[in-house]
Amino acid sequence: MDNLTPYWEALRLFGIEGPCRVFLAGPFEADEVALRFILNKLGFTLLDRWNARAAQWVVCGESSEWHKAPSTNEQRLAPALFQVESPFHLLREDASSQQRRHSLFRLLKNEDAKNIKLGFTLMENGGADTSLMEEVLAAFHLHHQDEEKQGLFLRHLAPLLPDEVLELLREAPDSLPFRLGLIREQLPRFSPHRFLKLMEGEHYVPLENNEFLTGLYSDKAEDRERTCREISKTKAIHLPAEQLWIPADLPQGGGVIELQGELSLEGPPRPECLEKLLRRHPGFFANLKSIIMKRAGLAAIHIIGPEALRLEALKLEVPAPLSIAALLEEFSTSSLRKLDIQSTHRRTAVTGLPSQAHPGATSMAPNLRELSISGFRSLNLDGIELFRNLKALTLIDNRLKALPSGIGALHNLEELYLFEKELESLPGSFYKLPLKKIWLGPNQLPEHTKVLLEKAFPAEAFQWDQGLG
Repeated sequence: MDNLTPYWEALRLFGIEGPCRVFLAGPFEADEVALRFILNKLGFTLLDRWNARAAQWVVCGESSEWHKAPSTNEQRLAPALFQVESPFHLLREDASSQQRRHSLFRLLKNEDAKNIKLGFTLMENGGADTSLMEEVLAAFHLHHQDEEKQGLFLRHLAPLLPDEVLELLREAPDSLPFRLGLIREQLPRFSPHRFLKLMEGEHYVPLENNEFLTGLYSDKAEDRERTCREISKTKAIHLPAEQLWIPADLPQGGGVIELQGELSLEGPPRPECLEKLLRRHPGFFANLKSIIMKRAGLAAIHIIGPEALRLEALKLEVPAPLSIAALLEEFSTSSLRKLDIQSTHRRTAVTGLPSQAHPGATSMAPNLRELSISGFRSLNLDGIELFRNLKALTLIDNRLKALPSGIGALHNLEELYLFEKELESLPGSFYKLPLKKIWLGPNQLPEHTKVLLEKAFPAEAFQWDQGLG
């Protein structure tokens, strides 16, 4: 009798007589990798989502629905297949199987492609289940800078992994350590904690600078909940934006995160990450006092702005033309006191302040006490008078040739940082400002204007006299 015959005897109980096109509509409670491996060895063609309509048979998880083809619930199918005495030695839970797993990891992480192929031969002949995926994906990530080896992995893993996991490995292999929660979501038996331990054994610590996040990868819900509480209490957190996926992918029942202090993000968060993050942690941004975003994307600002209800300070580095008026309208908070915007884009684009066309921004402008704008290629300062409660104003490298007369309406302005190399003139209202400190950089101001400055303000107000020389 063929050693696969017992599997067919089990499948006939569900009306399946031979290989066909099958779609696995997970996620499953059972071990999906082992299920995929067995069906692949039996000759079934495993379909992806994009061609799932061609399926002749569908295996459904508890939460999935399918009406286009005959279907079987995985909670009935998986036990029937897994109780078969398997001919595949890696599917057995014994000492020899564990030793083979260890040997498999050594082969797959090897730099020699021949050894990697040998490892996959062992896996394809000996079996594969979710617990093996921790070793396989750890080895995959160790080769994350070698596209040829990653391609080799993907060819062999394609029949074994759900579509979303395969898409992650194809599209964003470098971000794998930050998407272990997604893999756990698709393969509930996968252990992110064990993956990280394997990586540590190879002297590779992907969360070295933010080890507090590793608790979110714990296999125990109570550990994840405790980590959520600790993160919520942290006064200042600095994260690469892609690490926001770790709390976003957190399974339900493991606590929620509500940040309290300062959040600094390196790089633009992806909108789909932020949306998933807020579904899992609705109050993630609500109590933040300060947000710093480098290379801030407008789509991310659109999502975060309405959620940051108690924000007091916002610092953005923007890589694209941005209307400051439109930016302010994205925020719902009345507590914003400090706004710092630095543009890094090279294009010339008129960037305006609030006006009657932006009523939301117009109502927010008087709340600000500190405003810093730098690096804009063409800055229109019309509307500066709306920021009437400013105490400090910074203007740096915005190619300004003149300041508008409306600046004289800033009756509370005490500090001015003015580093505009092309500045040629100041309005008469400027000399009536109650300035106590002035930082004046190199400029094109004529001598008579500099004389007026020295007469209007005391000598001790000038903190840097290069602009007067």
